[in-house]
Amino acid sequence: MDRVDRRLRGARQRHHVQFVNVTPTLGGCHWWYSALHVPRSWWRTKVPGGVTTAYGVSRWTDFAEAIVAAGATLFGLVFVAVSVNLERILGHPTLPVRAWQTLGLLLTPLLAGVLPVIPDQSRTVLAWELIVLGVLLVGFRLAIDLRAGQAEKGAPLPLAGRFARSVSTLAPGLASYLCLAVAGATLLARSGGGLYWLVPSVLVAFIFGLINAWALLVELPV
Repeated sequence: MDRVDRRLRGARQRHHVQFVNVTPTLGGCHWWYSALHVPRSWWRTKVPGGVTTAYGVSRWTDFAEAIVAAGATLFGLVFVAVSVNLERILGHPTLPVRAWQTLGLLLTPLLAGVLPVIPDQSRTVLAWELIVLGVLLVGFRLAIDLRAGQAEKGAPLPLAGRFARSVSTLAPGLASYLCLAVAGATLLARSGGGLYWLVPSVLVAFIFGLINAWALLVELPV
């Protein structure tokens, strides 16, 4: 039994596993049943200094560089398409607003990816930058959609149809921008998800930005 005890102590020292003695005696002999308790730190990826990945800014630089590259490419393509068809877009009552909405969505990953790669930036500064960026984008989007509502007053769609269309175009943008603000707030509090909130923000911006770009080009007058 001493040999078994020595093996258990060696395993505990090597792997930092806690062994609980659940039945100390059985038939006059000591039998050790190992109830393995895996420390929570094993499934929480950490960066040096004990900070989890969600709040370690240095772990997100590759992700930020990737979304900056993708965002810049898509934004540039849509911007060129809008510029080429600018005259036809301006001649339509609702397409200029749709163009602004699309460019605003595709600009979100570009701006959100630039902030984490700024050198020698503290976690607190990045958190406030994301919060301010999210709030500013929400205000920008609400102003654009207010203008869109005014432009669609003379459209043939009924009021319910215009309302449903406004909600369907407004919700993705607000979801993406609010995720940025939540990422900053949880990064500041170091609780609640941190920079993982950038993932849904970027995905929503890419997906609905491309959908808006396709709808914008389809609705162009011939």
